[in-house]
Amino acid sequence: MLKTNTDDDYWKRLIVDEGNFYQIVDLFEVQLINEYPDSIPKSKMSNINEYERFFNFWNSRLGLYSNTISYQPYQDEITNQISAPYCYSGDPANWELVGPVANSKHLLGLVRRVIHDPSVADSYLLASDYGGLWKKQQNSNSWVNVTDNFHSPGLAISEIVRDPKDNNHLIASTSSGLHTAGAKAGYGLGIIESFDNGNSWYFMWGFSAPDAKGIVKILFDPSDPDDNTLYAITYNTIYKSTDMGQNWNIVPGPAITIYDIFLDIEINSNGTIFLPISEFIGCGISHSSDEIVVAGATHNHSFKYENNSWSNFSSGDGGDCEVNWNDNKYYYSTQSSYHSNSTFSFSNQTGGFIGMEYEQDPSDPNIIYYAWGKTSSTSNAFFGKYDQTTDIKTKIYVPNEIDKVGAFGINTNNEYFVADFRATNELEPNRFVKSTDGGNTWTDLSNSTVYFSQGSTSLATVIVWKTIEDIIFNPDDPNELWISVGGVKTANGSPQAETLRVLHSVNGGTSWNDYSAGLSAFPVMALEYQAGSNNRIFAGTDAGVFYREPGMNQWQCFSNNLPTSIITDLDYNPCNSYLYASTYGRSMYKTYVPFDDNLQLIVDQPTVLWDKPKEIVSDVLIKSGTELTISNNMYISKGKKIMIEPGATLILDNAYLTNGCGESWEGIEVWGDKNEYQYTINGICAQGKLIIKQSTLENAVNAITLWKPNDWNKTGGIVIAEHANFINNRRTAEFISYRNFHPVTGETTDNLSSFTNCSFTYNDDYFIPTGRRDHVTLLNVRGVKFYGCDFNNKITDEPYSGNGIFALNSGYIISGACDNPGDEQPCQTYNNTKFAGFYRAVESANSSNTLNGIYIRNTDFENNGYGIYFSAVNNAVVVGNTFSLGVYDDCNYDAGNGIYLDNCKQFAIEDNVFSIPSSA
Repeated sequence: MLKTNTDDDYWKRLIVDEGNFYQIVDLFEVQLINEYPDSIPKSKMSNINEYERFFNFWNSRLGLYSNTISYQPYQDEITNQISAPYCYSGDPANWELVGPVANSKHLLGLVRRVIHDPSVADSYLLASDYGGLWKKQQNSNSWVNVTDNFHSPGLAISEIVRDPKDNNHLIASTSSGLHTAGAKAGYGLGIIESFDNGNSWYFMWGFSAPDAKGIVKILFDPSDPDDNTLYAITYNTIYKSTDMGQNWNIVPGPAITIYDIFLDIEINSNGTIFLPISEFIGCGISHSSDEIVVAGATHNHSFKYENNSWSNFSSGDGGDCEVNWNDNKYYYSTQSSYHSNSTFSFSNQTGGFIGMEYEQDPSDPNIIYYAWGKTSSTSNAFFGKYDQTTDIKTKIYVPNEIDKVGAFGINTNNEYFVADFRATNELEPNRFVKSTDGGNTWTDLSNSTVYFSQGSTSLATVIVWKTIEDIIFNPDDPNELWISVGGVKTANGSPQAETLRVLHSVNGGTSWNDYSAGLSAFPVMALEYQAGSNNRIFAGTDAGVFYREPGMNQWQCFSNNLPTSIITDLDYNPCNSYLYASTYGRSMYKTYVPFDDNLQLIVDQPTVLWDKPKEIVSDVLIKSGTELTISNNMYISKGKKIMIEPGATLILDNAYLTNGCGESWEGIEVWGDKNEYQYTINGICAQGKLIIKQSTLENAVNAITLWKPNDWNKTGGIVIAEHANFINNRRTAEFISYRNFHPVTGETTDNLSSFTNCSFTYNDDYFIPTGRRDHVTLLNVRGVKFYGCDFNNKITDEPYSGNGIFALNSGYIISGACDNPGDEQPCQTYNNTKFAGFYRAVESANSSNTLNGIYIRNTDFENNGYGIYFSAVNNAVVVGNTFSLGVYDDCNYDAGNGIYLDNCKQFAIEDNVFSIPSSA
């Protein structure tokens, strides 16, 4: 029977009474709500945070043992890990420490003890709270871990003592960390000892108390003149040895309910400490070539890593973090029990809890979701939706049975999946729910069927007294998802590996298949999908990181050079192909992901619509016979491109195609067939076609390539653009040798490509460093048309640079666009085409073929070095244009050139108006 009256320390009964874990939790949390309905006084927050840290850890690591909830299965699995590590040999990963390893404010992590032999230089040993033992390196402030050989995750060293008779003999007691401790909750290695002043460590085999792996203190008996007597103190028992640890006995006496030795020690040093022991709860990674990491640590606030340097920000306990994947100036962090972004806080003060999660919208980088619990004024928990662009916050309420929102996810269909933060029994409804209408209604997935090696069961049974820890989706198939399961899987009281740790669904959660072969019985705390791969996913556990992909029948280790540690979060950056892991006690690590799938996203249905924002991290291939329409923002990764096969069509309708990763994307390739005409007959066109309407393409190497590079038989692609913006592309359009012809007579005809009322701009945001800049290049083509377009070079530091149009052996038409195209012809008024700020606005050479005529009318040339530059061009017509000359000239004259002709014949240049600067 549990007592009904509670106090602020009542939760500490969990330390010795894990069988009633959730009953005690319920009573304690009801007490908090009743006693502090609006906000918890600051004077009480220390104890409340202590409780939440304890609960957050063990809520994910309990197991069934002798038909009750117990900490024992986790301890047993640690024993299994120590005796036979899951990951101990080489694998494809190559993890390296990111840090932080240095901080002037001494906020690297919790330290329990420091010991030093004054007679030996550089003999400092440091006991960290979750990262084992560290020894200082000679003549530096760096430290090296000396207990990694035990392969124990989250190892805490609670005390270190030196043998009074032998300075080289050290003895250490091990435990779980300060916020996960308890008699049965405590886990560790028992007692370890070193005989070489702390360089190497071994088990003290004489101490074998099975229920005392977690020891909070060890000490010598000062009254023993022979210095052979040791005491080891657990949370409810004292052990004594009179022969230097070879044999131990329990000291009789009254039962000790709680040995409260919670400590919080900071390193005090005159210099900077290089020590990677941060206890990170979660992390966020930028999707850019600039490496930006944000991570939240227990006690020690949040950290930001940028330009190879760590900085500390916020206050209190950090937590989960995210970085805007398209604009890394914006990032989101957790501070104790509330959320904030890089400029301000955006959550209430009640209903928050340590362990709250973030999720970014998979389509819109400016939308972030954040978990929350029930508040004093709401009967339902919710998760918030925050739009960075509008500063609008929306609450999305979940079913009443969920007190706190745990793991949650959003797929590309804007469907929500939410798990209860707390583990409960299988009879509790709405443990895992789904909404397809923005949170208005919810479907309980708890009773969905799970198929595994021993048959089938319900999801509710799989997660009985366990938690769902993470949810990830296939970004190209919103109905395919994976969930990871917390707690320790047991069978007959013993940990059971490779079973019901990760579940996989291909039908939106209606049913599941076990996806756990190769995993330990430890909880799987994090999942990460490798964007741009063929369904390769990573799993973070307390035994390391694993990976799996189609074709593999089980998970494989991905932990080479990663110390055994508690993995709290995984994030993959598709821009640099690095996977990042935050750990609890060993800071942050990263590894290059060496797999190269060279994957293409194939679009092959007759009609496809992309009307939601999308991050594109692989090449896109639009198959023949397909019409793809894009009507939203596309963020395209470095080096990636969209390819349109002959016979396929891409329509950009109010679309915005830009670069992801902070570097240029390759652009759109429109493939053709050199031997076919461009006309559409009976609804069939043999060429690839790109139609652009009121859309923007920016920051591409070649925004539009009208052939398949390196295949001269695949020229002839078509682009028809109206009211389009082309911004800071190294080249906007590239036309390569193609002759269009009449389908009946075979007579040569104009290319069907055209640009009408479009703008071509270089400005100060241009960043592509290599290659010459030409908005449009033409090689051996005829009749490409530019009507009412605006060509500009606005780069402040590079005036009179680049070309508007550069052509070799090609004909084209540049003219104004009729202001009223529906009026009777000839048109009365034109929106003139304009060229401004270029070295050579229009340059043509070697155009002697009479079929490749050049026609330039109703065009304004302003402040160019050369308005028109013709070399060996015949039959050009330049009529009715204006030239306001710039001040640039190759021969150092005050003014530039309006029209420059070299070896040209049979041209018509009439009715053009020239003006020069007043200073010329």
